[in-house]
Amino acid sequence: MKLKIAICDDSPEELKKILDQTEAYAQKHTLDVHITSYSHPDALLLASDQMAFDLYLLDIIMPMMSGIEVGRHLREQDQAAQIIYVTSSSDYAVNAFAIGAAHYLIKPFSNAAFEEAMDRSIKNIKQNERIEFSIRGEDGGIRILDVRDIEYIESIDHIQVIHTSHAVYTEQRRSISKLAEELEAIMPEQFIVPYRGFIVNLKEIAALDQKNILMHSGKKIPIPHGSYHRIQEQYMSYRFRKKDT
Repeated sequence: MKLKIAICDDSPEELKKILDQTEAYAQKHTLDVHITSYSHPDALLLASDQMAFDLYLLDIIMPMMSGIEVGRHLREQDQAAQIIYVTSSSDYAVNAFAIGAAHYLIKPFSNAAFEEAMDRSIKNIKQNERIEFSIRGEDGGIRILDVRDIEYIESIDHIQVIHTSHAVYTEQRRSISKLAEELEAIMPEQFIVPYRGFIVNLKEIAALDQKNILMHSGKKIPIPHGSYHRIQEQYMSYRFRKKDT
């Protein structure tokens, strides 16, 4: 697995220092990494729209946009990405941890402190390793999603509407049956097709009855007549598999 790491600091000296430490850490721990540095948060946010990073090392006090604001934007895109704040003030620690920062380093920091922050982040990344799935949107651009974030997919007027835990996306090129095939290949027996025009992530089912699947989000997906027992068996089989793992 190649780890994608982004560093953002408006100070060229600090940016190079953090880059050097990150590269040294990767070499010491024989990690396969792709590291990209940004001196402006807008450039980082633009890049994050096109590519999902696993780890962000962010300064907080920047004249263009604070690292806390950057972190909030990143969290809207990706709940699993790790964020390490690297800053000269302790004043923002509460806000940093409120958006789920893995660590908060105050400059100047020791190599031991940096190692601790990286160790924690890498451990979290390995535990939450993304299972990537690409979609093509209305503008022709490609977006990478984590398969596990998909709640359900609904086909509306030949457009596949993909509902995730934090956003809604559209897929323009592939049919819903093609998406179902690809999801089955990536995560066997994780998704079902309960009704024509729907794909459902079994993990996101809150309850079943004879007429509907109730998702954790509150969405109700209709169950066709005569299909309840098949769907119930698929769901119970999934629950038993999860219990055994």
